[in-house]
Amino acid sequence: MAAKSSSKDKVLNMVYSLGAAVVILGALFKVNHLSLGPISGSFVLGIGLIVEAFIFVVFAFDTPKGEYEWEKAYPELLDGKPIERKVKVPEEEKLIKEAEVSLSTKLDQMLSQAKLDANLFDRLRGGIENFGAAVSEINKTVEANSATQKYGDQLTKAATHMESLNALYQLQLEEGKKYTEINQKFVEDLAKAGENSAQFQKQLEELTSNLNNLNKVYGGMLNAMKA
Repeated sequence: MAAKSSSKDKVLNMVYSLGAAVVILGALFKVNHLSLGPISGSFVLGIGLIVEAFIFVVFAFDTPKGEYEWEKAYPELLDGKPIERKVKVPEEEKLIKEAEVSLSTKLDQMLSQAKLDANLFDRLRGGIENFGAAVSEINKTVEANSATQKYGDQLTKAATHMESLNALYQLQLEEGKKYTEINQKFVEDLAKAGENSAQFQKQLEELTSNLNNLNKVYGGMLNAMKA
């Protein structure tokens, strides 16, 4: 069996660990050229090496620790030959078979009490198949509803477009009516202007005739005065 850890082992373990720490610190000071006041890296490294040498001296006088005596637990380790397994006696085989039969019987009883037979599994399989069919029908219904909704949306958009077209057509009709009225008024104004022009022409002719007559009168008067 393994030897128990004594106070001596604990002290030596502490000495080894602390000594190794001093050596590592000395190497750190030396490599990085560190110093702590008058304490230089070379000084710390020298102290670390001295401590390391002291640790090796102490370790030389340390007694080896005990090990587990595995040969007591495994006798085959003594001569290196495997030990043959014991042959089962008929009584042991009988007990094992009875235990197996008893376990199988108990398992059958548990399944019977739980009513876990072939019919139950058939019903379970049928239920799963029916559930799958129901899910498929639901998916079809959902797809149909989605298509109906999409068709309804398209109809709504088409109706909106038709309303826009009707409004545009009504606006065009109103604009055409206004344009027709403007043209009709323009034609009427042209006709009135034509009538006024004819009347003006007639008055101008009358004025010209009067002027001619007046010139004749003035001419006669001038001739009479000259005579």
